[in-house]
Amino acid sequence: MSLKYILVFFISFTLFSKAYADSDGEDYNLISVSGKAEVQVVPDEIHVSFTIKKNDKSLKEAQKQNDDVADKLLRAMKNKLQIEEKNIQTNFINVNPVYTYVRCNNNDRFVPSDNQNCNTQVFSHFETQKGIAVKLKETDKLEKLLEEAIDAGVTNINSVNFASSKFDELQKKAQLMAAKDAKKNAEDIAESLGVSIDKPYRINASSYNAPVPPQPNMRMMAMAMESADASASTIALGELTITANVNAQFIID
Repeated sequence: MSLKYILVFFISFTLFSKAYADSDGEDYNLISVSGKAEVQVVPDEIHVSFTIKKNDKSLKEAQKQNDDVADKLLRAMKNKLQIEEKNIQTNFINVNPVYTYVRCNNNDRFVPSDNQNCNTQVFSHFETQKGIAVKLKETDKLEKLLEEAIDAGVTNINSVNFASSKFDELQKKAQLMAAKDAKKNAEDIAESLGVSIDKPYRINASSYNAPVPPQPNMRMMAMAMESADASASTIALGELTITANVNAQFIID
């Protein structure tokens, strides 16, 4: 997997003529700087989240319909796509009764024969929902996974997120690069002012990965796949950008 490292320099500093006082009463003159680094990597895994919804007046029947879809999808993922069981998770189950409000007056199209149901909530059906999250380690199987989900009767695709299995390692690397950037900025500024820096007085570090673009809904993706050549992929992985920022203050000798 090829990595492209981009070091972006952001120089911001303030040379304080008025000294900072430490807790021991000693005064310090400080240079404040910031450093930034970006690491770009091609995703090697995809996280997909599905929701199955089924409605019926019978709770038992609604649950059965939901379970049937889930079972069909799980079998397809394990047997056809060879996805390991540890990478498949049922992440939520919801069951809700759904009511409709019945109004009864001369303008209503529907007036129940039993007047006691007028202007009140009446039970309509049960709604069952089940969420399934999948970590796809082979990114070229995404389209096949979506096809199997549609065939199984999955209702919604909640998210498709591209990720890297080396995120923690790359995040740490970006932070170290940003720290070196901050120190070099401080040294360059100090040299231009005819002074030198000592140890850091305060350091704050943060990191994040660039947000994933909004994903189309399942039906739109299905239409795209159906219209595309079966041998051609319609999924562009692109690159993930992991960004780290370091704000630091260095003591001036």
